[in-house]
Amino acid sequence: MEDNPYSKLLALVSEQAGKQIPITFRFGTVLSAAPLKIEVSNTVQSSSDLLKSNAIGELHSGDTILLIPFEENQRFLILCKVVEV
Repeated sequence: MEDNPYSKLLALVSEQAGKQIPITFRFGTVLSAAPLKIEVSNTVQSSSDLLKSNAIGELHSGDTILLIPFEENQRFLILCKVVEV
């Protein structure tokens, strides 16, 4: 009996997905806007450890933001400002 081609495809996709780097998100709080300092994962990150898009606009003390850590949690990319609805 031949192998099921869908099972082979599923096994291949699962194998490849396991090799991907998982994306982890973190919430942070802006401690200071100028100079930019953010508390994330119980650490304070300064502007040298942060990247952000100009589309985000200005951040203010107390703002909650969503970040992606990279370089083994040594640097962070600010994705967006998070607000309550």
